[in-house]
Amino acid sequence: MKASIYLFLTLVLFALLGHQAKGQDVVTEEQAPTSESTSAADDTRPQSSETNEEQVLAEDPVQSGPLVDLLGEQLYTLKMVDETNAMIIANYTNEILAGKKVIGLYFSADWCGPCRKFTPDLVKFYERMNNRRGQKDQFEIVFISRCRDSNSYIQYFSHMPWLAMPPEEAMGERGQALGTKYNVKGIPS
Repeated sequence: MKASIYLFLTLVLFALLGHQAKGQDVVTEEQAPTSESTSAADDTRPQSSETNEEQVLAEDPVQSGPLVDLLGEQLYTLKMVDETNAMIIANYTNEILAGKKVIGLYFSADWCGPCRKFTPDLVKFYERMNNRRGQKDQFEIVFISRCRDSNSYIQYFSHMPWLAMPPEEAMGERGQALGTKYNVKGIPS
């Protein structure tokens, strides 16, 4: 299995050179502005200065750079609410990947037997890499889902301690473009 991990690293890891970003903003689905939540009635309400400040904070920052071009504007993490429930949190790509020296892309799916067998080994490797003295939290993995639907995606992602591309991106054009760019012929990769 060590050979598989090293092969994984050789094939899909890339170093971040010159990437710098500040802090980390976390936006939950409840906090994120949507087109449905903005209406004409919202524009006619009197607004206090506190409301204006809240609106400024809720607006998505303008993101650009190679990571956003490659992975999209947001990546997901899971936060455990209790022992059996988790919440998906949307993070700004530049901010969640700030300070990472190496980023791996993990193409995988819940329906793939070899993927389900490999993922626990990759979790151990990920935790070992991020707990090394002097190099803590410099390594990240982004899950690029090949799951067939959102429910499968969420269930499978719950076994992973790293980031994930949103399912609509991973299963859409962006995920396909990444697979082509990195010559992914099968999974797990």
